[in-house]
Amino acid sequence: ASHRHITITLREADHEPARNSNLDAWLRFADYLENRGERVSILRDYAKAHEPLGHYHTAPICSTDLMARMGVYESAKVNLFVSNGPTILAIFGSRPWLQFVRDADGRPEFWRDKIGLSSGEQYPWSAPDQRVIWKPDRYENIVSAWDEHIGSAAAAA
Repeated sequence: ASHRHITITLREADHEPARNSNLDAWLRFADYLENRGERVSILRDYAKAHEPLGHYHTAPICSTDLMARMGVYESAKVNLFVSNGPTILAIFGSRPWLQFVRDADGRPEFWRDKIGLSSGEQYPWSAPDQRVIWKPDRYENIVSAWDEHIGSAAAAA
């Protein structure tokens, strides 16, 4: 299969808004990728699935249909997330992904007790290009993680 697009999955929920995606940072990173010739699809939160997001390509069906979402993830070059429900699809999928977790979202005991990871750890089955990034989703952190785990491989693909 041809893996030509990069997904950015946003968390934009009304509950626990402190856990939401840093929208400015993600849109800036989408511009960074597009300026390098990448195709970016932004998957909005279910509640905002049908709201446009400026000039950015969104995929409303992927925000509301689980099979469509998984299909997009499995056909992507890379999938990018914060800590949110859809991440689990990528975690058990085959494609590269990065998930940004800011200080275990202030819930290190949740991550340890429910997910089985302590800060800095990775899922034991994850490949080198499937990483939990234990940093907030600030632009500089996204670019740094991209360069460290994905950039050279994506450029070669």
